[in-house]
Amino acid sequence: MSRHIPAAKTATQATQASPPPPPPRPTCSLCCENLTVKNAVNPLCGHTSCSTCFWKWAKTSDACPFCRGPLIPRDRRKELEMRNLLDRCGEIRTRLEELYNESDAAEEMLYMLQQDIENKQRRWNKLQRRIQKNRKILRKIKQWKPRIQMWEYCPEKAIELWKIEAKEIEKKYRIQKIKELRCCLDELEIIIEMKFPKKYC
Repeated sequence: MSRHIPAAKTATQATQASPPPPPPRPTCSLCCENLTVKNAVNPLCGHTSCSTCFWKWAKTSDACPFCRGPLIPRDRRKELEMRNLLDRCGEIRTRLEELYNESDAAEEMLYMLQQDIENKQRRWNKLQRRIQKNRKILRKIKQWKPRIQMWEYCPEKAIELWKIEAKEIEKKYRIQKIKELRCCLDELEIIIEMKFPKKYC
């Protein structure tokens, strides 16, 4: 009897000394991979799965694959608000496209109007030059009209007047040329005095 007591004590001590087995780690219900805080997804029904399997399944169905319960709670009012927002965004996008098209058309029209204005401005300038030229011709015609009339009535007197005018024009031309030559001589004299002051003196 005394021999069995130490053996019983030893077994009890061994049982108390060994640690309890670790609890089983949670795994995904679909792919059986280990779940962590980062990849675990807990829907309302409590069937936990990894995020990869959850979102892969959620793309095809909004019900749990085990109990067919809703994965995400639905709020009809928020869904309607979201749908209205999406519709409004579509309307705004369509309106923006229309405005862009109108803006492009307006820019094209503006460019065409600018080109038309430039062409008309060139035509206007050309017409102005022609008008100025015609005015000069009219002034000359007015100047020569009495002479032509004089030639018709008295050619001899017209010829005498033309000779006198020719002499006056020639005289004015000579006087102008003489003035120009004098100016040139004065400038040349100044240059010579500056370059050769002693020799010139």
